Amino acid sequence: MVKRVVFNGKGSTFTSWFSASRVILSSWADLTIRSHNYFSLFGADHITHFRRFFMNLDYRSSCTGYRGWFKATETQAGCPKEVKTLAIPRFAYAPGDTFAVWESNAALADAFGVFLSSISSWQPPSIKGTSHQIEDGPNCPCGANRQDAQHVLQDCPLLDDTRLKYWPEPREMNQKLYGSALQLGITAEFIYASDLTI
Repeated sequence: MVKRVVFNGKGSTFTSWFSASRVILSSWADLTIRSHNYFSLFGADHITHFRRFFMNLDYRSSCTGYRGWFKATETQAGCPKEVKTLAIPRFAYAPGDTFAVWESNAALADAFGVFLSSISSWQPPSIKGTSHQIEDGPNCPCGANRQDAQHVLQDCPLLDDTRLKYWPEPREMNQKLYGSALQLGITAEFIYASDLTI
């Protein structure tokens, strides 16, 4: 696992859960504070190429400057790196703590999946092999002045410099159905939460 995003799916549909306004946890420090020209499960549909689960910042200077966090490309068309691939779909993501320029700084994931589980059995993810519990929230042992429910754990050495928002305790979720992972196999991982009954 390299990257993850958790969405609050309460009250969402099977497509609307994938929204910037529903992000409650992200490995990318800037995902919720930057604007997006795309943040969509359906993504960008063009005549020759398609980008799904598209989290994109903007298109600057055409292909050489367009930037974002994640995209699942379905065709061998579009920008040069999208054309130069044999594997379809192709899962590209920003490997650092912030967005990447797709043509020069993106990494590729091996797999991508969406998983659901009940909140009563779901445990907060361990980050990069640590045992830090996200429920520690305001009582996080890693730093002072972390009293708000949406604080960012920036100083915690246990998190290996991974930025996370505080995950509310299970009792706050009213035992709704929440997801454990929107997962990108070996190379990247996302998580979403949903109260959908499927």
